[in-house]
Amino acid sequence: MARFSIFLIVLELLFFTPIMAFQSETIPVYSKLEQKQTIQLNPDFSVTTKQFQSIHILEPKGLQHANINIYYDKFNKIENFEALLIDPVSGKTIRKIKLKDLSDASRVSGNTLYQDSRVKFFVMRAQKTPVILEVSLEVTNQGNFYFPDWRPVPHYNQKVTETSLEVIYPEDLGIRYKTHHLNSIPVFSGEGSTKSIKWEEKNLSPQKEGTEVDDPYLELAPIKFSMEGYGASMDSWAGLGSWMGLLNKNKDVLSPHFKSEVHALIQGVEDDPYEKISVLYQYLQKNYRYVSIQLGIGGWMSESADEVVKSKYGDCKALTMLMKAMLKEVGIPSQYTLVKAGKAVEKIDLDFPSNQFNHVILRVPQEDASKPLWLECTSNTLPAGYLGDFTRNRDVLVVTDAGGFMDKTPAYDDDNFNTIVSSYALDLKENGDATLSGLSKFYGAPAVDFIDVHYYYGDREKKIFLNARLGGNGLLVNDYQMDIGQLNDVAIAEVEFNGIVQRFSQNTSKRSIIPVTWKKIDEEMMVNNHLMLKESFLIRTPNGLKLDETTSSIEIEEEYFKFKVLVSEENGQVFVQKELEIHFPEEMSKESKKEAIDKINVQTNKSLIFKKSVSI
Repeated sequence: MARFSIFLIVLELLFFTPIMAFQSETIPVYSKLEQKQTIQLNPDFSVTTKQFQSIHILEPKGLQHANINIYYDKFNKIENFEALLIDPVSGKTIRKIKLKDLSDASRVSGNTLYQDSRVKFFVMRAQKTPVILEVSLEVTNQGNFYFPDWRPVPHYNQKVTETSLEVIYPEDLGIRYKTHHLNSIPVFSGEGSTKSIKWEEKNLSPQKEGTEVDDPYLELAPIKFSMEGYGASMDSWAGLGSWMGLLNKNKDVLSPHFKSEVHALIQGVEDDPYEKISVLYQYLQKNYRYVSIQLGIGGWMSESADEVVKSKYGDCKALTMLMKAMLKEVGIPSQYTLVKAGKAVEKIDLDFPSNQFNHVILRVPQEDASKPLWLECTSNTLPAGYLGDFTRNRDVLVVTDAGGFMDKTPAYDDDNFNTIVSSYALDLKENGDATLSGLSKFYGAPAVDFIDVHYYYGDREKKIFLNARLGGNGLLVNDYQMDIGQLNDVAIAEVEFNGIVQRFSQNTSKRSIIPVTWKKIDEEMMVNNHLMLKESFLIRTPNGLKLDETTSSIEIEEEYFKFKVLVSEENGQVFVQKELEIHFPEEMSKESKKEAIDKINVQTNKSLIFKKSVSI
């Protein structure tokens, strides 16, 4: 979904850069910044933004601080722009930069079919320093649906000497704000029906890349807002949900002919609600293509379900609306839902209702109200009811007839969605290599990559993937059979394979040393903070093995994991059963997880020592 921007990013000033807890004299300063910004909300809901910035570039490393990017479309109009390059020694103007001097490019991405957003940009190159760049900009936006955050500190190694933001607005439309780690307090002023709020920050120390602490910023949001005549109130999540419902009213309508097709699809599963959902979801996956459509209000308003049926493609809104319409036709209610999608989980500020979303999914209520079914309608491969890491564990806005409410998508942090079960039979050779046959089953998150590989990779690429994922170092897969399935909303991948393992064991004249842990745990395996790993090994040699007296079963229980290994032997064959369970708390930092994974890999890096019955 398009994020509808009303403010243009100039000099990259709105990009996130964490403020650092260092004294300014210890951090190199590449540039100094003074800026003044005014946002004026007009009675017709349009917004005029004026900005003046003066950047004193002290050395070549600061030239990138002066890069200019101005985004525009049919809603965002550039009214005035001028930039001056000034010699700080003489005070003379070196160059004037007009709007026509800026480069211009489309912002269409690879999977975008329609988009009207463009960018005008200027890149500072090979300029002698020191130099001053002064930029004056005025832009107008047709609606006040979205205000960007104000972040006073724009770049690493930049000292902000003075910066201010003033918001001017009609009292009857209102404005809301929330401050984070700002030094200043707002100053209120205004006469009659026009009010003003102003923030000023001075002498903000430069920041050093690589050390994260709290970043100062300000959130802004409207109370009353409008876009292309669609107006509502945003002082509650229900108000935002009500506007979204108004925007997409009567979009879930299907033609009589297609309604007949929908009923034909579910013949034989009419009495099983999940099977009905699954059949229709698979139909959507197989017959409709995802494309991004971001023209004006189309970034938020869905196409009608019937239009999607005719075109056979749609964006997240349109595909979700079609799925919603099909479920409605077979008597299953569902709810259009906004989510902030992405590989990294970015938390929604629940106390500040505002546009914090970029994607749409579908929520299907169930008999157990605490366990709704979730549908990612842009996926061609996921089973019905399972969300990938793009939208899992997110706060979401569920749109209802009464407005809307906040809910949360599943975290998938239990065994059902994070289990790997493998069994191996290995025949050891004298040089330490082994021939191998194996069967591995992946449930939930571990299965997702295998599903994508199954559908989208060629045989050569599949073998490269399987060599890396089915075992540890030295695995070379010869033949394999991969099957993809599901158990209700749990994705399942099953791989049966054979091959060789190079240097699986270390051999001496009298003993063989075999690793208990063949494959190490990595961060990707802990995407849901939980993992259940079960492995069994049958190990054979031509002349048999006997456990060394010093070798015994293993059992370890620590704060975040349990590890158990049972070893037995019979008729010269060795049986190893291994179980590793890991569970990290959700609030655990990335650095702490990495440290914990490293510790687990060290503590589970055990070996089994066997006596050879006869030298092989």
